[in-house]
Amino acid sequence: MESAQKTEIRSLEVKLTEGERSQRARRAAEVLRQRDQAEADMKLKAKLAKGELDKHEAELRKLAQAAREGCEVQEVECHWVPDYASKKMRLVRDDTGAVVEVRQMSMDEQQTKLDLHS
Repeated sequence: MESAQKTEIRSLEVKLTEGERSQRARRAAEVLRQRDQAEADMKLKAKLAKGELDKHEAELRKLAQAAREGCEVQEVECHWVPDYASKKMRLVRDDTGAVVEVRQMSMDEQQTKLDLHS
């Protein structure tokens, strides 16, 4: 009875030709470039995602603060009202009539009062 030879495949070291070595080097350079590009893309995406998260976080904090405190900063139309007796200008909110700021009248503003009565 003959014994059948059994074939087996194994991963073993094989000496490369110069052409094969050159091919591997070119492929390694290409794979390295692709890896670097993938890493750069990943970092950019992570940075963009972080920015998006930060934006949502800031809005959430602003909304929570407004809900908690019952007020928030908004753009409000105001106008300056002269008080010639005290030589002051008052910045008054149009929505509530509250005085926001008081300052001294400039010389030009004081002169305007005098010009009106000439």
